[in-house]
Amino acid sequence: MYRARALIVFAAIASAASADDLLGGLVRNAWYWQARARSDKADDAWKQVLEVAPDNPEALAAVGGFNARAGRMQQARELLSRLEKVAPAHPDVAVLRRQIELGPRFVALLSEARKLVHEGHAAEGAAKYRELFGPAGPPGDLALEYYQTAGGAPGGWQEARDGLRRLVRRAPAEVRYKLALAKLLTYREETRREGVGMLAVLARDPTIGKDAAASWRQALLWLSPTDRDVPLFREWLKAHPRDAEVARHLERVRNAGIIRDGFAALDRGDLREAQRLFDLAGNDPDAVHGRALIAGRRAAQAKKSGFAALERGDLTAAEAHFRSIPADDDTRLGLALVAQKQAALASRNEDFQRARDLLERARRLAPERREVWERQLQSVVFWSRLRDARIARDEGRDNDAEASLRAAVDGALPEEAWHARLALADLMLESGRPGEAEANLRAVLGAVPDQPVALRALASLLVRQHRFEEAIPVNDRLVKVAPQSAYRSGWLRAESLRAAAAKSRQAHDLLRAREQLTQGREADPSDVWVLHDLANVLLQLNALPEAENTLAALLRAAPELPEARVTQARVLAARHQDIQALAILRSLSPPPRDPAVLALRRRLEFQVRIPPALELAITGRREEAARELDALEVEARNQPELVAQLAVAWSKLGDRPKALELMRDAMARAPAATRAARLELASTLLDAGDDAFLGEILRGLEQDPSLTPTERRSLAELRVGHAVRLADRQRDEGNLRGAEASLQAALRDYPRDPLLLGALARAREQDGDTDTAHRLYLEVLQAIPDDSDALRGAVDTAIARGDLDEARALLHSAGSGAGRPDDPRLLQLAAHLAEREGDDSEAMRLLRRASTLARTEIFRSAQFPQEGIGRALAVEGTPRRAAQTDPEVLHAQIARDMQRIETRHRPAIGGDFAIRQRDGEQGLSALTEVRGAANVEVPISLVGRLTLRISEVQLDAGPVAVSAGPRFGSGAPGGAGPQRALGTELHATYESRHFVADVGVTPLGFQVLAAVGGVRLRGNLGPLSISAEAASRSITESFVSMAAARDPATGKLWGGVLLQGGRLDLALNSRIGSIYAFGEGGRLIGLRVLDNTRFAGGGGAELSIGAGPLGEFRFGPAFTALTFENNERFFTFGHGGYFSPQRFFHGAAVLRWQRSGTLRWESAAEPGYDWYQEAHALVFPLSPDGTFYPGKTAGGFSFNARAFLGVGMGGGFELGLSGAMQRAPEFREMRAAIILRAGGL
Repeated sequence: MYRARALIVFAAIASAASADDLLGGLVRNAWYWQARARSDKADDAWKQVLEVAPDNPEALAAVGGFNARAGRMQQARELLSRLEKVAPAHPDVAVLRRQIELGPRFVALLSEARKLVHEGHAAEGAAKYRELFGPAGPPGDLALEYYQTAGGAPGGWQEARDGLRRLVRRAPAEVRYKLALAKLLTYREETRREGVGMLAVLARDPTIGKDAAASWRQALLWLSPTDRDVPLFREWLKAHPRDAEVARHLERVRNAGIIRDGFAALDRGDLREAQRLFDLAGNDPDAVHGRALIAGRRAAQAKKSGFAALERGDLTAAEAHFRSIPADDDTRLGLALVAQKQAALASRNEDFQRARDLLERARRLAPERREVWERQLQSVVFWSRLRDARIARDEGRDNDAEASLRAAVDGALPEEAWHARLALADLMLESGRPGEAEANLRAVLGAVPDQPVALRALASLLVRQHRFEEAIPVNDRLVKVAPQSAYRSGWLRAESLRAAAAKSRQAHDLLRAREQLTQGREADPSDVWVLHDLANVLLQLNALPEAENTLAALLRAAPELPEARVTQARVLAARHQDIQALAILRSLSPPPRDPAVLALRRRLEFQVRIPPALELAITGRREEAARELDALEVEARNQPELVAQLAVAWSKLGDRPKALELMRDAMARAPAATRAARLELASTLLDAGDDAFLGEILRGLEQDPSLTPTERRSLAELRVGHAVRLADRQRDEGNLRGAEASLQAALRDYPRDPLLLGALARAREQDGDTDTAHRLYLEVLQAIPDDSDALRGAVDTAIARGDLDEARALLHSAGSGAGRPDDPRLLQLAAHLAEREGDDSEAMRLLRRASTLARTEIFRSAQFPQEGIGRALAVEGTPRRAAQTDPEVLHAQIARDMQRIETRHRPAIGGDFAIRQRDGEQGLSALTEVRGAANVEVPISLVGRLTLRISEVQLDAGPVAVSAGPRFGSGAPGGAGPQRALGTELHATYESRHFVADVGVTPLGFQVLAAVGGVRLRGNLGPLSISAEAASRSITESFVSMAAARDPATGKLWGGVLLQGGRLDLALNSRIGSIYAFGEGGRLIGLRVLDNTRFAGGGGAELSIGAGPLGEFRFGPAFTALTFENNERFFTFGHGGYFSPQRFFHGAAVLRWQRSGTLRWESAAEPGYDWYQEAHALVFPLSPDGTFYPGKTAGGFSFNARAFLGVGMGGGFELGLSGAMQRAPEFREMRAAIILRAGGL
């Protein structure tokens, strides 16, 4: 019985245990799905719970909530009622009520909350969740979702922690809740260790172990470690022994005490102990920070010591202190102040270069602190330039001295500039530029009013220029500051009055001059020049007694003064003591050169011969007397005063008609002659070349209304001839404006006269106005077809205008005349044409024949007789012809032409020095090229020229930076050394009219050697110029492309790129401009460089917009397009280091200015726009590894400019200067060169 009862009890217990296990499993399953946000699965699971346990509160709440959200409100309310009966205090009662309250709206609000969280608005999302759940909190299936959101929102961490703890208690078997709680606990320092402990356990769960382990590790790294945390780290490292970062964190834990001690030592000022402790802690961030604080304190101490040393003048100690610590603004300022004080010491020792270097260092150290270095640097540069100027003057290099002084003035401090101006004034005075000297002296006195040296120099300058009135106040100022340097006031006053008297004499106010000189004598009785001028003025006033008294005083003061002796002769002549006066003049040595004194001597010599001639007549030798007077008449011709004396002599001799004739001539002169006589006299004067007297006669004849038509024609002939001769003379003297002015009056009256037009054409031709000159020459030829000078001018101006066809037509037309084919003038012009076409051999052949003909008697006999100018025309209305070129003159002109060609074909030597700077990345695209060259040119007959050139070339691209190492060579990390190369380049060129060839090698000494050269053919088809070339040339864009580089990792060379191909140029030229085009193509090869292909083309036009003495201006558009097969602009193996876009276009407007001659120049400015496109490129094109450089497309403003200035220095020497710049989106480059050349071409 007992056993049966026991079996019944055991069966009941077993059944109950089985039911509990089943319910527990169903509940865990429901929480499992809720933890994974599977509401559908959770709904089914809770319903299964209700089947087993219909009154289970959690199941009632969960299923009721699902019904409410689904809109099954009746079922939800029934379940709520059951829940309130079964467990009215259950926390889910309020939760279910809230879900029933919202019904289907619950889902919409939930979606809004989730959307906010999904979009990253955690705070707004958490607020929306709270609004949804209300005070009741979340239902079980949304609890994890909500608490994870709340934990990441401001102010929600504690709510999330408490909620997750409740979840863990309600579902202890669900590890996701534990994981979420553990993670949340690690977010705060105070709970982080609890979270770490939970995560360490959860990490062993295979379902969440990976996630838990990652959070566990992160939490350890977040810890601010202490000694008690060591076991936490060891537990992790036991499972993950290779985790170096956590191990380092553990090390920080171990170092924490040492670091605390280090900071304590730092706080009490024991820097040495703090340094020792922080060093023991190694690279711990806090230890590193501690060492940085120590360094800062030591730096502060060093700065303080440095500035203290500066104040006491110990520059060595100050510099040592500042250099002992890392550089910052304070240390740089301290070093700048040290350099400033050192520069002051160097300046006092006149070591200006050292002072300048020190101040430049100060400027680099403290560029913003201009008060430290700016004024002192200006002063040092100033005094350095003054010293350079002084040295240059001592060595006779006045131009260099002047340049240094002007630079000193421009860069001087205001209070120092006067020193340079004073030195500049002294230089100006010595070199004969008083105006500039005066300006500088006055500038000095404007800055330093009482500067004695400037006062003395200005006073002396004004005295030398006879500006005594201005000199007096300057000298008065000098008397006050340096009386020993001043002029005597009385002498200066006397000279001032003397200068004023000179002006009065020029104005014919002799009485005023006498008064002024008398006052000057009173101011300084010892001034011999005042006495001299006063004696001469008294002579002019016929005040002989006073003149003699003044002369006596003059001779007492300066008995040997030549001017005093001349004045004595004048006084004697005025007393008619001719013999004594002449004796004095003859005794002077050296003889005076003053024209007035020479005229006096000639007059006296003439006058002393008249009385002896008259004595001959008295003694009966009348014929001898007449012959003597006739001889004197010859000597007295055109001297009215002497002629008048001869007239008196003939009257005494009894020849009244002769006397009357001479007297009439003496009294009336040319203006009183008859019209015919005046015309004849004018003609004679024209033949004699007396233009001044001729002009006076012509002006009188022009105003005479009584001239007959024939006389007026003769007058016109005289006017035209006179105007032409004056114009040609002034043109020969270079006075082109004066030449045209001489023709204006005649042209106004005779606008179509061919002689006037020819003279005007010659002036315009010499002035560079070839268009106008050419038109005038053609007009002359139309009037006088055989005028050789007009033909010469028309042909030469046609050649100068570039119209060779017209020049050829003019020569052909002239050569078809009788006897003209062998005319040396035509042969000379044909030679000019051949020379212009570049055929010097043919030009020399023609000139040699012309030279032979110019010497023959046949040519002399063929000369047209030159018509006399001033005679009436033989046949009225027949056009006059210009005077033909004299055979000797023509022969000389031909000889000059031959010499010009021979000079051009002389051997020549030359040399140049050039520098090229290309911007870019150091070691890669940057490049500096320095080149010095010497060349010898040897003519080959008159056909060609051979040039041999040797150049020393140095390239420097700088070192490859460490950061650029992966983009250089094999791409190994780290930089490379300096990229430099030095080599000798050899080159030979032969050039003729139609053929050019050159051959050479890349510089010997470069790592890659190659032959370079080319052949070019060129010629003309009428106005069309054609040039074709085949060549192999180096690519000089970078160090790699030009010289090749060595990879620092492998030692291999690559680079040295050559362009091998051809080019065709076409140009259509005319007088007003040109149109041109070109095309080219070729292959680019190099050592270990991928082969490439290049095609290019372009063209443009130029319009001549002005030409004159200053040269020719041309303007027009230009464009270029090119393409490369591969993009090889990089610097790894296989790339050539040259710009090689797949598409490129350049458009620009070109302004060109050029001039030829002894001073010649050629310049061009080319603003434009560049656009290019580069494809992506393999990093290693010869051994691809799948890595690429990206392509790109770019464009922007570009500007190219170049200029050359050549200065002929005589003797065949020419000095040239050239410069160029290129600015484009892809690069920038500058060039400069100086060239010296001597010889032909």
